[in-house]
Amino acid sequence: MMQLLQQLKQYLKPMDWVVLTIALFSLIPLYAGYWQQQGSADYVLITSPMGVQRVSLDQLQTLSVKGHLGHSHLEIQQGKIRFIDSPCKGKYCIHAGWQQSGGAFAACLPNHILLEIRSAQTEQFDSISY
Repeated sequence: MMQLLQQLKQYLKPMDWVVLTIALFSLIPLYAGYWQQQGSADYVLITSPMGVQRVSLDQLQTLSVKGHLGHSHLEIQQGKIRFIDSPCKGKYCIHAGWQQSGGAFAACLPNHILLEIRSAQTEQFDSISY
């Protein structure tokens, strides 16, 4: 570690250190403002070949949703939702885990089922493009 710092001192000028310090200290408020856990979600929209359902996330329940390949099973618990079983091959929907923030989604593409969390609060973005 000390050897690395010695090498950095050779290449970095004093103003470089100032810029690095400012950049590091600016990450703390950015992290606090943008990556904190958003509030609990209000409901989930479940889109399937059978239509769109709006389901509250307030109570513990297990749902069976008919899709293109068969039934997918969903679990709702403490304001979050996840796939617990699905007839697809890869099981990527199950590996997606719990979804709980506004704007989050999970999908079982082979079975044509999509979960989209909706919240009255600000939705959390996973990426932004221009």
